[in-house]
Amino acid sequence: MSHAVTVMGFQEVQHLVLSISVIRLFDQKGSDLTEKLWRHSFAVGVGSRMLAAHLKLKVESKYFVAGLLHDIGKIFLAQYLPDKFKEMHAILERSDNKTTYHALEEGFFGISHAEIGRKLLEFWCFPDDIKDAVAWHHEPSRALSCQALASCVSITDLICAIKGISPLGDRHFLTIDKNVLPLLSKLKKDFDTEDLFYLTRQLDLEIDRLSGFVSIYR
Repeated sequence: MSHAVTVMGFQEVQHLVLSISVIRLFDQKGSDLTEKLWRHSFAVGVGSRMLAAHLKLKVESKYFVAGLLHDIGKIFLAQYLPDKFKEMHAILERSDNKTTYHALEEGFFGISHAEIGRKLLEFWCFPDDIKDAVAWHHEPSRALSCQALASCVSITDLICAIKGISPLGDRHFLTIDKNVLPLLSKLKKDFDTEDLFYLTRQLDLEIDRLSGFVSIYR
């Protein structure tokens, strides 16, 4: 724990412990899909914090927490509606499937994992900016509280999908909110694809630097 405080700071560790406690409320089985969700969630948390630093924002624990919890709605579905979730996932993984994850999710459950996540975080009394980032991590330009936070989570989610750090596999790439790059350009002048390439390379190093925390998930 002392090493964690040194690397991340006390408040970040405090929120890390809280967030992992929340995730453990939903994870009881440790399936292969759940393991991938945990790994993806951790990577997005680490990457969101890293992107905030790259943009010269004040690096606060909310970037890690929002990234870590952005897919809590998926974990909820996987645990509490496991048969239906597995059926949906099986369709998604078929070679002849042409329907996106988000369309399948809406069709199967009538609600998105992002909206489920927002409702859960509202129940747990998380701050508005973190709730907004989770609710709008696929459409950060619609976030009301802090578009910078939602954008960091969204971009890192995309980077992780491209790198294959995703429970959906390499071929299920996310769409990008067309307004997110202009938003980031306001925070860092001339933000462009070179920044994205740099962040993609750096993410592995940052995950390795904090890899000791992965054991907390198990």
